[in-house]
Amino acid sequence: MSLIKSHESVKDVAILGDQTRLDGHYQGEGTVMIQGEFSGSIDSVNVIITRHGQSKAFIQAKNLEIWGTLAGFTHTEKVICRSSCRITGIIMSNGIAIEPGTTFEGGLTFPQTGDSGEK
Repeated sequence: MSLIKSHESVKDVAILGDQTRLDGHYQGEGTVMIQGEFSGSIDSVNVIITRHGQSKAFIQAKNLEIWGTLAGFTHTEKVICRSSCRITGIIMSNGIAIEPGTTFEGGLTFPQTGDSGEK
């Protein structure tokens, strides 16, 4: 299962290409796909870190799918850790799927029932 739905149009997806390095803050309502290197913070509905993507960031998202490398703190409703991913940091999520082969060095926390983080 991938986070990108077939009905999403190009305007709903922001792609950080594989030859790109970016430091800063990204905020959007659709999907951001990291194929290159990103450092900073991300606030988006869906975040995908591809197999060669690298993120050193604070990530706030509804859904997070990790194929590549993630270092930092994440707060999500759902996260999918693919077998090729490497995670160092903290994941705070209501639901997580971890495939065999995932490398995870850090912490995992689940909010208390009824605490979705929304105001």
